[in-house]
Amino acid sequence: MKMGESAKTTVCNNCNAKNAEFTLICEVCGSELGPSLTKSGPHADKVKDKLKRRYQKAYIAADSIVLSGGIVKGAGYLAGFAIFLGGAVGGIPVGIWITGASLFAILGYVVGSVLAAIGQTVMAALDTAVNTSPLLSDEDRVDAMRLRGSQ
Repeated sequence: MKMGESAKTTVCNNCNAKNAEFTLICEVCGSELGPSLTKSGPHADKVKDKLKRRYQKAYIAADSIVLSGGIVKGAGYLAGFAIFLGGAVGGIPVGIWITGASLFAILGYVVGSVLAAIGQTVMAALDTAVNTSPLLSDEDRVDAMRLRGSQ
């Protein structure tokens, strides 16, 4: 055995080239080496189901963040409207209650929009993770993204 050579090798199923034992991609043709979880195996279905549940929970969290953004926007609008009405009825100078109402409405809109944008960004990252996962089939991706029946 030459210096630097591994005693064990992995043979590529595509080109039959010998690769070092822990090599993941064939050094000759670039094919994936070793058993794949996408193929049937004793733990493959269990791993896929666990992965899909993890993605589904992450989508629920992202949806919750987007929903929170909408609630904050609505609360800002309601607070602004309440200040507007209170100022109109309470005899407060017009400039003060209009400014206060506008500030609350704008603040609610900005904070709510930022929250919703964060939720949408998380969803986009999840979409990328799901769509590029080598462990999931197309049907598994549809399940993970909760798209079944929405087509």
